[in-house]
Amino acid sequence: MAETTTSAATGARDPWREAHESARALHDALLALGIPDTVLTPLSARQDATGAHRVVVPPLPIADARRLLTALGPALGPQRVHLARPWPAR
Repeated sequence: MAETTTSAATGARDPWREAHESARALHDALLALGIPDTVLTPLSARQDATGAHRVVVPPLPIADARRLLTALGPALGPQRVHLARPWPAR
């Protein structure tokens, strides 16, 4: 894991570094699942209007969203979302 950067005065973690490390880790994980880098290029760390740091994930093509759901399935346990289950009516 990446080295933790702290402010000597506050002991707080640098939010920009944490956001960028998280964005990079998410990018690499999605890339490892087979989502093309061309889809992931806009994935970035940004600060929103309130000053909160966010990792911004680009819209995924349907095939890549399905690939992500398939890969996450085992980690979500017995009640996991899977593609064969019908969506509830709203």
